[in-house]
Amino acid sequence: MQPNQHRETARVLLVDPQSRVFLLKTHFDPEVQLPPRWITPGGGIDQGETPREAAV
Repeated sequence: MQPNQHRETARVLLVDPQSRVFLLKTHFDPEVQLPPRWITPGGGIDQGETPREAAV
């Protein structure tokens, strides 16, 4: 994907009984020049895929 391109995604918000949230830390991606950042688990939605399928 190139900068300024958009893709439908499905995300999951996992919260445990102590109200802690599960996040993933990405790595530097030289292809799109994005710095490391914290994100929720999930993924891009492919054609014919439901948001639930993409999230897991």
